[in-house]
Amino acid sequence: MYKVHNRRLSLLLVFLFVMTVILPAGTAFGTTSKVDIYGSLYKCVSAGDGVEGSTVSVVYKNDFTDVSGFDGSGLDKLVIQVSLPDGVEFANTPSADDVGNLDSDKLIMYSSNLSEPNLITADSNYCEIETNAGEWTDNSKFEFDFSKNGGLDIADDFSGDVDVTIEVICFTDSGKIVWTEDEDVTIARVSGITTSITAGDPEKITWGAGRELAKITLQEGQAGEFTDNEKIYFKILTDDVTFSNGIDISQVDTTRISVKQDVYFGNNDQIVYLEIKDPSSGFPGKIEFTPKVDICPIVSGDIKIKVYSSKEDTKVEETELVIGKVVDEAGTIEEIKDNDTVVYAGSDKKLDASFKYWPDGDIITLTLNKGKFDKNDLPEFDGNQSNVQIYNNDRSVYYEISSGYGGPVKIKNIHVTCDNDVETGDIILTVGGQDRDGQEIVIGKFAKPFTVTAEKPEIQGGAFEQAAGKLIISEADAETINEAVYMELPSGIEFNGTPSVKVTQGDIDVSVNVKDKNILVLNVNEKSSSASTIEISNIKYDVESLVLPGDVKLDIYTESDDSLLFEVANATVVDDSIVKASFALGDEGVYVINGRTLVQVNLLCDVLGLQKMWDATNKMACFMKNGRIVAFPIGEDKIIINGCEISVDQGARIINDYTCATLRGLKMAFGGDLDWDNDNKIASFTFGK
Repeated sequence: MYKVHNRRLSLLLVFLFVMTVILPAGTAFGTTSKVDIYGSLYKCVSAGDGVEGSTVSVVYKNDFTDVSGFDGSGLDKLVIQVSLPDGVEFANTPSADDVGNLDSDKLIMYSSNLSEPNLITADSNYCEIETNAGEWTDNSKFEFDFSKNGGLDIADDFSGDVDVTIEVICFTDSGKIVWTEDEDVTIARVSGITTSITAGDPEKITWGAGRELAKITLQEGQAGEFTDNEKIYFKILTDDVTFSNGIDISQVDTTRISVKQDVYFGNNDQIVYLEIKDPSSGFPGKIEFTPKVDICPIVSGDIKIKVYSSKEDTKVEETELVIGKVVDEAGTIEEIKDNDTVVYAGSDKKLDASFKYWPDGDIITLTLNKGKFDKNDLPEFDGNQSNVQIYNNDRSVYYEISSGYGGPVKIKNIHVTCDNDVETGDIILTVGGQDRDGQEIVIGKFAKPFTVTAEKPEIQGGAFEQAAGKLIISEADAETINEAVYMELPSGIEFNGTPSVKVTQGDIDVSVNVKDKNILVLNVNEKSSSASTIEISNIKYDVESLVLPGDVKLDIYTESDDSLLFEVANATVVDDSIVKASFALGDEGVYVINGRTLVQVNLLCDVLGLQKMWDATNKMACFMKNGRIVAFPIGEDKIIINGCEISVDQGARIINDYTCATLRGLKMAFGGDLDWDNDNKIASFTFGK
């Protein structure tokens, strides 16, 4: 037996081992494919017993002896191994009776130019065929028809592709492996689901005839779940709502399935049905039906439809759907479309958003939550209007409807403008009338055209040519930086020299210059065709001595609009009289014991500017500053400040042969502020010199 299988020990493993020892790596097998391994069109099936799979073929392709490492001796055996996946088995274990020529009706079939192969071994999910390799010529072929011999037994919990593994191994008469090939071929697909019945969002509609409701979709889980002559019924459950003239074929779309077109009415005007003409095969089918109904004036609320089958053993589970909602004709918004357009701060844009509105009087009002209407290009009004006015600082517009006009109007092509300082987020339009507070709809989004990030190194007041953090400017999209960008420093700080600029991503062409010593200008020489990233580095500041400690924030705006886009800090002015140090857990010499941060004495003195002394007699670490002496007795939960003992919950310790003291004890002794960043596990200690 020459079986290669993940659940069996095979002689092939032995041969492979021998060959890797005797022959250099890469010499045993050729790189040219010798056979084609492929499958026929597979079917979507349900799990169960006796399931039919498709056919897999192994076909001669190239000269078997034309391979690297072949020694000229005759070819002996060609072994074909077939492995089914876990959860899938042969309905009947293959036997010699299941092997025949291509004209037979067998599980395993072979070409007439080959002598009868041997079925070496077989079990519930594996079989192995041996044939004379020397006989294979251009018209040689093996087929494995998985619809025969009872088909396949597929476990109930199996889903997805049924992939059969075909492995072909060729031996010389001396027992050497000449080549191997393998392929996974899909012979069936198990979806694990049955027919689903769904509908789109309920349509908001008003009274009247021929109102179109949400589309109903019936999707098969496996092919053939809808059977020949099966009737699929649609029954309206809402009183005083009826189907409009049955079902017109234009209301029905089908995929891989056909329905009859002659009779669509059921036994009354609240029931219609579709009759299956040609069931699906191979792949699941789909039916889509968009109902049209007549609605009496007394109807309000949800319109419900029940979907069910004429057959008791159907795969179509009875389902109730809400596919419409009848609303008061006054003040109703419908058919909102294209409401996700982005408008960048400092720009204007005509939005594609549109909607239909049922007015509740003679006036319709539109009001933006931010930004403005373009007063020279107001939203288009597809209806009968006699007057239009803009007001509320160009944020609102009203339309006066002509007397006697009845029915909905359509609003579209809404042109909005905004300054740099517009708040980002949804553009909300409030639609109202003379008797209503208004309804809010989203018609787009405001966003910043680019972002700026920076690090904040510490700099000193009263010092010159101090390095600030580089600025990273990232476009939100192509061409969103389309004019000069100004970055202005606060009073008392100026640029020292001209920074460097480079484009690290994209193709925008830019340059920089300094204006009035405190404004950095980013000039756009050529706009980008793809979103670009710009790096401004080598930024140096001259800082006056009167500048207060804190972040150095750049006000960012554009050449045409001096309102603030946003601000970014790229340096922090620090006070020379303040000492600040940070100690991160995990750094050398930093530990946490009983919830307290301990730091090596040497680090504390170096960073915080303390004098240190070791009292060997009493085993105490001592610190001195401005005449104050603080002692930390090793191993005792207390500190001694100028001779006065104070109990603490964690005293000094010797860790890794180093004396370590608590930051909390130093705070008690010398004052200052101690902060703990739990997310990053960093203790920060600040106190005056």
